[in-house]
Amino acid sequence: MRIRTALACSILMLIAAGLQAVPALAQGGVAGPPAENEREAMVRVLTNWNMGCDGASRGPWKDMAQAWYDEITNGAAVPGGHGGGSWYADGFYHQTWLTFENGLWKNNYVVDSEFTDPDLVAWGKDYLHDKPDEVDAFLIATHGSGSGANTAWTAKMLVDEPGSGDCGAYQGSMAFGDQDLEFLHLSSCASMDQEDWHPDWDSTFQGLHQADGFHGTMWIYSGADWSNRYRDFADDSFSMPIALAWLDNHYRYMCAVTAQDPIILERQDQCPVARGVGFGQADAVNRMMTEQYDNILSDPDNPTWQHVFYLESCDPKGQPPINNVVTECDPFYYGVPEPPQSVPETIPASFAAGAPGAAAGFADYRLQIDKAMPQFNASVLAAAAGPDWMAGLTMAQLAAAVGETPPSAVVSSGARQQYTDAAGRFFRLDFAEARVRYASHVRVFDWGTSPHTAWSPTAAQSMVMGAFGALGLPTSEIDPSHCCRVDTVSGSLFKTADPSPTPADKYDAERMVTIHRKVNNLPVIESILRASVSNTGQIARLLVRWPRFVMPAGMVLRSRAAVLDELAQHLTDVELGRSLGLTSYLAYERRGTHFFPVAVIETDDGESGEIVTASLVVLPSDGDKDDVPDTADNCPQDANTDQLDRDGDGRGDVCDNCPALVNPGQEDADGDGTGDACATADGACIFRDGTCDDATAAQCAAAGGTYQGDDSNCFAAQTPVLMVIANQDFYWIPPPGITSWDLIRGSMTRLRQTGGNYSQAQIQCLLSEFNQHEYTPADTPAVGEAIFYLLRNSNAPTNGTYDDAGPGLVEGRDLEIAASGNDCQ
Repeated sequence: MRIRTALACSILMLIAAGLQAVPALAQGGVAGPPAENEREAMVRVLTNWNMGCDGASRGPWKDMAQAWYDEITNGAAVPGGHGGGSWYADGFYHQTWLTFENGLWKNNYVVDSEFTDPDLVAWGKDYLHDKPDEVDAFLIATHGSGSGANTAWTAKMLVDEPGSGDCGAYQGSMAFGDQDLEFLHLSSCASMDQEDWHPDWDSTFQGLHQADGFHGTMWIYSGADWSNRYRDFADDSFSMPIALAWLDNHYRYMCAVTAQDPIILERQDQCPVARGVGFGQADAVNRMMTEQYDNILSDPDNPTWQHVFYLESCDPKGQPPINNVVTECDPFYYGVPEPPQSVPETIPASFAAGAPGAAAGFADYRLQIDKAMPQFNASVLAAAAGPDWMAGLTMAQLAAAVGETPPSAVVSSGARQQYTDAAGRFFRLDFAEARVRYASHVRVFDWGTSPHTAWSPTAAQSMVMGAFGALGLPTSEIDPSHCCRVDTVSGSLFKTADPSPTPADKYDAERMVTIHRKVNNLPVIESILRASVSNTGQIARLLVRWPRFVMPAGMVLRSRAAVLDELAQHLTDVELGRSLGLTSYLAYERRGTHFFPVAVIETDDGESGEIVTASLVVLPSDGDKDDVPDTADNCPQDANTDQLDRDGDGRGDVCDNCPALVNPGQEDADGDGTGDACATADGACIFRDGTCDDATAAQCAAAGGTYQGDDSNCFAAQTPVLMVIANQDFYWIPPPGITSWDLIRGSMTRLRQTGGNYSQAQIQCLLSEFNQHEYTPADTPAVGEAIFYLLRNSNAPTNGTYDDAGPGLVEGRDLEIAASGNDCQ
């Protein structure tokens, strides 16, 4: 209850249909890390720019973001999930969603104001409920741009916000952490370009711990394995530094053949970058080597040093290599197309300029793909099945491969085995995914004790190849002359007080060795072994994704024309005539438990890169590529080979917004991604900006909201929301269609004396059929006395109720108040 002081010893007690007054919410934020149960994760993801802002459609982006969100909030018992360490699912917002404001449902869109700070721009609202600075970890997936010395990252919005924002949210208008945000993940091109590292990003760190993004072009891929990068990033971040998990899972080396006769090569890497802050060089480094989703340090307010982690010489599309260090471009990882053909860099200028007619667009895209795509024949079906190398793998074998002592107390669940100890050693075997993970906090880079120069690249490669053999991985599935990529993970440090973009210090943290997989002389998409070798010559982390290679029997090749038509139609649908850079190669792609030969095209339109595959063999329609035909798939748009459906409602768990409760209709009134049937929140909460959303009582109070009671909901709330403004005036928000009100007062002292009998509580009608939403009471309670107020709607033909919506009400108030003879008539 909201209490206000009257004179020296008197109080006025206000009761308004069980609702508290809304206190002011300070923008200063909470000092220190959030409590375990206050770790909130949220997503904004755009896939289709169809509401006033222009952008190519990118459907798979939703699956990528969803994979991160589902994993960070995965509360299943270890090792299947993160148990009590999982984060609260605060909302997965895709395209548009609803909020309940001022008694009406309101459509919400991704706009500039929700990402920008009011201290920097007048329209900023990043601190309000369900905005980025109100949660603890936030991921945004949207097109991004940024180039030139004075232009930092700009995120593409969905709607051109009238009066304040535009179709882009500019990094220079962002300041996070002054309210709550700790970790900002940017699934967006140019979101962490080197030219912006310092001093541009400094202004955004107002208590923010870390921002993770990409230097240059980021790639979007429709296969489930690319979504697994985001799932694995979230999963890994509970057992190793978030910054290193970001680099491990999102780095990709790519040497593209953009033209032939003569051959022209271009590096098109994906270059993840992690950025943080600290107090002094050692603190700035060690924070990023320490913070995990289950180990959050204090808020770094007013940091003195800025710190960036990256891969030296990583060379993306659209930007120069990091630190301008140029290294080789080796196309043999992906194969040089034969026979030599002339590959146009872009579609013809006439079409790029907007030649009319969809047919012209399709024909031009098809021609571009035809020039780039290699010839194929039945030889792609001749790949032999590989060994089930992981079937007999043990924890002891994994420990020996990385030079560790074997773990003792291993936890097993289903196809997973896991071990974690107090020293920070982590081992996992995932037999269903053919995924192996190891990490050691003892071996991670330490500013004060580790050498600042990386281990020999030759020695690092030799060590990792030794681990490859010790795990029993098939050497027949690598090309010895082009098996490995050795990169250097480096850090740059900047003094906050020095605006120069030149680092004050730079160091090497480790060598990252990646072994690429080839079968039948073609690459296997997303199959790698990746290990990081510390500056003291030890394997600090190991990641293996290497499912057994098996192709179905009896496959029949498609015609080249059919493959070209499929790919060209896709570009026609999503690019809407944009000029593209394009490269193509053949590969094997995993779909469910089998591998299939595919043609791959990689396109870049300046805002994002897309990787698209088309099967080279005849297959039933299988939109999610999980090897389950759409006609039999309980999640036809989300890969789920196991078809798991725990609640038996006909929707697989991966696409069910309440996987443990039957809800075939998938009702989700507020569009936050959690179905109404299983919302973990207890009731409706009215926030200070007038919005309403599900929340627990504690969450509502922490955000300065007005909790409407357990089991209440925003849509059904028909009682007015009574609040106090300026510590004197009453104000209430009317529900839909309500235009008149009754307001009564009574003696709180008498109500207590009679055991809660409202008929004897000295009721007085203050307002009857009142049609305003504000009222200033003239009451001043006597010393030791308290007064309560109750409000109801009085619309004809029947009045509303004075009752609460929550379970705290023992019995109804209306009959007793009417029996007092003093109710409003």
